[in-house]
Amino acid sequence: MLTCDFSPLSDFQLNRFLQTRERGALFVNASYDSPSSGGPALGWLTYDDVVETRDHLLQESVGHYDPSMQVIVFVFLPSKSGNSLAMWRRKFPVPESIRMTHLGEIDIAKAASRKGYTVLVDEMR
Repeated sequence: MLTCDFSPLSDFQLNRFLQTRERGALFVNASYDSPSSGGPALGWLTYDDVVETRDHLLQESVGHYDPSMQVIVFVFLPSKSGNSLAMWRRKFPVPESIRMTHLGEIDIAKAASRKGYTVLVDEMR
């Protein structure tokens, strides 16, 4: 069985939540390697960024989870033509050790973050 240590991603995501006071998700382009790290580039998009996509699944995933308890990573792979892409979503828990070191900050961030997240989609006419 393959096991991975997601602690660095958990720590990164939790710190981004604490800094922005907004829910968000990590995004990775599977076809791009960062010149600086030689590995995949990792991006953080907040709920407001994701709303602009008008994608129901992205908005619902980012707007309705507890970022102190869970990490959401979207991995996408654009087609060679660039006209479409495949996307996978992976959720995993934030380790308790990481949560415990930020308990006070988490409570402040949760209190400051918005309470309702509306899902906006394009309507067919």
